[in-house]
Amino acid sequence: PAGDWPGGDRGLAAVKGREKQFAESVETTCAYGEILGAPRVHCLSGISPPTPESLTLYRSSLQLALKALSPMGIDVVIEPINQRSIPGYHLRSIPQAMETIQHFKDLDSVQAPPKLLFDVFHTQIIHGDVTHLLREHLGDIGHIQIAGVPDRSEPDENNEINFRYLFRVLGEDLGWTGHIGCEYVPRRGTLEGLGWLTQSGLVSG
Repeated sequence: PAGDWPGGDRGLAAVKGREKQFAESVETTCAYGEILGAPRVHCLSGISPPTPESLTLYRSSLQLALKALSPMGIDVVIEPINQRSIPGYHLRSIPQAMETIQHFKDLDSVQAPPKLLFDVFHTQIIHGDVTHLLREHLGDIGHIQIAGVPDRSEPDENNEINFRYLFRVLGEDLGWTGHIGCEYVPRRGTLEGLGWLTQSGLVSG
């Protein structure tokens, strides 16, 4: 549930006063998820200070989403987002996300806990140490996304992450078989920017 994105919303789960809209959006998500056969849904926390009050609201909203979506076989994923890209975003670090996931692992009232949406772009900006964090949290990761750092362009050789090494770690060391989402903004256009596939060793030249 993203809320009114053009109006400045970046999710609703931890936003006070938007509980009714969040609940309605979960119902809409269930309808779309069933029709599309969606395997997972990203529950955005929204812009909200990391206070005990907003944390309680965030977990309450997540519980609502989990109770609705988990019985449908749809995973709920949560994504820490860096404060440069979305200032004030509530879920802002891997440890915060893992505390949230552990909270639901300790509950008997939900069928499955949320999973971590591991965005390499945000993780590099927030923490660095990307491959170590992948190894540490692999069992709780539900989806992986990539983009070049620092400008969110193609994951090619013109950024600060060695994606050829990253893909080798994911495939050979960690045995990752899930999808890897390409959430980047091409510098010159989609087709022109696909050269990174060859640079990264994913396809032959």
